[in-house]
Amino acid sequence: MAAEAAGLLPAAKVALPVLLTLAAVVDLRQRRIPNLLSFGGMAAGLLLWGVHAGVGGLSTSLLGLLTGGALFLPFYLARGMGAGDVKLMAAVGAFLGPWHTLLAAITVALLGGVIAAWTALRQGRLREALRDTFGVIFRVKSLKTLDRSAPEESIPYGLAIASGVLLYLLLVVYGT
Repeated sequence: MAAEAAGLLPAAKVALPVLLTLAAVVDLRQRRIPNLLSFGGMAAGLLLWGVHAGVGGLSTSLLGLLTGGALFLPFYLARGMGAGDVKLMAAVGAFLGPWHTLLAAITVALLGGVIAAWTALRQGRLREALRDTFGVIFRVKSLKTLDRSAPEESIPYGLAIASGVLLYLLLVVYGT
C-alpha cells in the first residue's frame, strides 16, 4: 500500500520507467514520440489502476491522464512543443494520478529549461534564446519554437519528460 500512497502502483514501478526510457531514446533518434508508446502508456496506466483499485483507481488514472495532457496542451497550441510530448505526459498522468502528475510536471519543466539552455549554449545561441524567452514571458514577442527548427537545433522534449519524471520518482516515490 505504500506505493499507492506515493502515487505509483507496484507494476508501474517497472512499466513507467521502461515507457519513459523508450520514449526518450526514440525521441532522441527520430525527433518524435510514436503514438504506440503514448497511447500504449495511457492504456497501461488506466488498466493497471482499474485492475488494482477498480472504478476509483480508474478515475484516478483518468484524472491524471487529463492533468498531464492539460498541463502541456497550451505549449503545443503555442507551437512550443510537439503533440507527442503532450500525449507522453498524458500517459505519465495515467500512471501517476493527478497530484503526482502536477508535481512531476514541475520537475519536467525545470529539467526542460536546463536542457534547452544547454542546447542553446552548445549552439552558440544562449543569449538569443534568453532574449526570446523573456520576450515571450513579457508578451513582447510571439513564441518562437525550437521544435519546428532544423533537427540539429530542436530539443527532444521526450528526454526532458523522461528525465524529469524519473527524477521525481527517485526523489518522491522510490524514496518512500
